[in-house]
Amino acid sequence: MSAKASRRLRTQLIVVLILPALYTAYRYTLHRMVESKLDAIRQQGYPVTLAELDKWYPQPPPGENAVEVYQEAFAHNVKLGDEELLLPVVGHAKLPPRGEPLSQGMRESIAQYLKTNQESIALLHKATAMPYCRVVSHLSISKTSIVPGASDRWLAAHQLELEAIYAADSGDGGSAAAALVASLGLVRQFSKEPLADPWFAQQPYFGLASFALERALSRTQLDSNQLASVSSALAATESSVAIDHVLLGEFAWNNDVFSEIRQGREPAGPLLTMDFKGDSHNPGWRGLLLAIVYRLAGIEDFDQLNYLHLESIAILIAREPLAQRITTLNAFEQQVRGTSAQLPLSRLDSYVTCQYLRLDAKYIARLRVAQAGLSVESYRSEHGQLPDAPPSNLTDPFDGQPLRYKKLAKGYVVYSVGEDGKDDGGDEKKDITFTVER
Repeated sequence: MSAKASRRLRTQLIVVLILPALYTAYRYTLHRMVESKLDAIRQQGYPVTLAELDKWYPQPPPGENAVEVYQEAFAHNVKLGDEELLLPVVGHAKLPPRGEPLSQGMRESIAQYLKTNQESIALLHKATAMPYCRVVSHLSISKTSIVPGASDRWLAAHQLELEAIYAADSGDGGSAAAALVASLGLVRQFSKEPLADPWFAQQPYFGLASFALERALSRTQLDSNQLASVSSALAATESSVAIDHVLLGEFAWNNDVFSEIRQGREPAGPLLTMDFKGDSHNPGWRGLLLAIVYRLAGIEDFDQLNYLHLESIAILIAREPLAQRITTLNAFEQQVRGTSAQLPLSRLDSYVTCQYLRLDAKYIARLRVAQAGLSVESYRSEHGQLPDAPPSNLTDPFDGQPLRYKKLAKGYVVYSVGEDGKDDGGDEKKDITFTVER
């Protein structure tokens, strides 16, 4: 073999030996950067995996989980078959317009339904007053277990709503207030669940409670003690809002997704071909090729590093004052949208985080307009007339200004301008409103 050929062979052997070593060092360095970032976040007291989140999110003391009482209530619930379908709220019958009385036939049907389910509803009141409620019994990317009964809990929210509407229509302010407080207790118990699915439930539950409160106040005047109890429950519901818990839960979940992809247990192809709406684009061979390049080139590590950076910012935004949060969130969303398409998971997951934060602001606005409505009712109870201006200092989450208030031909509306920041005069389709027609 010639000297030239020998040198060429040695060079090739060196390259063959060095390249794998360089690649291994490159991947190890990226992996250590990810682990270092995760450790830094842990040092701030945040869980970064579902196993850590499971320990961070404490189990209720034995015998004190409200879920157990809910399940007992569900077991006592009596289905009325076709009769139930003819009822409003729990069935398909339509309620009369807000402020109008229930028909005699509807009143009698509702009274029979509530009497039949008296034991079940009493247990609901007991459950909603309990301080501990954990519906996620175990957290794991493959075995996360949410206590069954979502449809039963939805029915429970409707039953409490119906109870409040019926009591107010009967002029029974005490029972109406108790049902409303129980409705808000159900909402509040879902506030601190650290995953998006149970957290989402609190918003429609509050929609039912708010609807019942509008109708109750449109039919009867609650006394000062009754108003105070409902107002206190509303204030407690806002103070229990914990969007940062949800973000931490999703943060831990997504970090486990990255880990599963890295270990080949999670198929990356479909994830890499999803747009911001979460729609898969028939990944096929393209998704498979993307997944191979994504893992072998170390793009996954860059993607996770970017995700850790963005979500750390998002958690800080969640803890800002609301009006400031909206301004910061707009800038942050532009940053997320500017993320390279080569980092698809951090781009998508952080965009979803932005939507959670926007939903949370809308939810708080709905809570606040209801609280402001109760302050109007307190004024009316004391002075015998509606105030000229809202006797509440609550501010609109979307612009930091006092919530708007307007007298109507019959009653009033308190409202937030909503996400577009435009005052539409309390239009229920455009603003976030709380309306009483009495």
